[in-house]
Amino acid sequence: MSEYLTLHPGELSTKFRILKPEEVAGLERNQKKPEAERKESLTLDQAETIMGQDFFGPADVQKEFGVQLEVEDIPVIPFSEIELERAKELGQFLVLRVNKAPDGKALTMPKMHEMLQKRFTDESKGKVLYSTAGEWKLNSEFFTTETPELAWALSGTASVPDSTSKNYLEQTQVLADYVANEVFKGQELPPMYEAAIEQFQNYFDHNFKNKTKEEIDALLSGSDWEKYAQELGDLGINQLTRQSPADALYDMLARYLKTGTKIFETVSTWTKRRASDGDLVYVGRFGAGGARVNGYRPGSSDSNLGVSLSRSH
Repeated sequence: MSEYLTLHPGELSTKFRILKPEEVAGLERNQKKPEAERKESLTLDQAETIMGQDFFGPADVQKEFGVQLEVEDIPVIPFSEIELERAKELGQFLVLRVNKAPDGKALTMPKMHEMLQKRFTDESKGKVLYSTAGEWKLNSEFFTTETPELAWALSGTASVPDSTSKNYLEQTQVLADYVANEVFKGQELPPMYEAAIEQFQNYFDHNFKNKTKEEIDALLSGSDWEKYAQELGDLGINQLTRQSPADALYDMLARYLKTGTKIFETVSTWTKRRASDGDLVYVGRFGAGGARVNGYRPGSSDSNLGVSLSRSH
């Protein structure tokens, strides 16, 4: 039987361990040079010229969400011209995410719903969220307190190819391959992504090497499924390339409000957060009834459940 993973970065001597959130943040910080050492970043006009309609900047944030940013509060665009051109080829859009509503309150998922539902109703756009109820949601930080980060992101307008009908581990492999072979095609893989992919390979070798797909599915769906859900969600490659639920909803709304076109209308994207019941949260099927928010155990899969690649670095 062929190996379950297709990525072969070579023999790895580093002993597996899950990176702590602060260590993932450290990888990101190491990629950021001091302002004086940084090459001149793209201006808003330059980025918009490259991306066209696939650009959602400060003016769009003000128009569609009612949030006005001071010039000094607008983050520097962290992507190069080459990265933006490649992202556009891959069907991604450049989006400026914000973390506060016009009234200064945290821009949580319920706040987005509250803020925009009247407009949706007045303009016959349907609902923002399918439901804001449910004890599991109201007990989950991803829903009640988490907001998007104030940052630029490159976000997919469709699922990463071949990411549907995959369990969470398989999706993570797809993301690792996609980053290495498509996102940075023809470019040097940044150290943070190289380290994250290596960490994932170590994790797979430590837990699943030489096991069949059936054996792996049984582990991911068995009595230790919550452990695997936490470990997988915390892996660096997932933290770097999957959206949070708040990110996902924000991006869907931003795209729809600016272009009138819905993304993830019939499929959902599996995020990097867990709900209060341990499930890994997905967001999507953003039809007239509103975006659906729910969760699956890591061993689950569905033909309507993919993953959107999203990165801020």
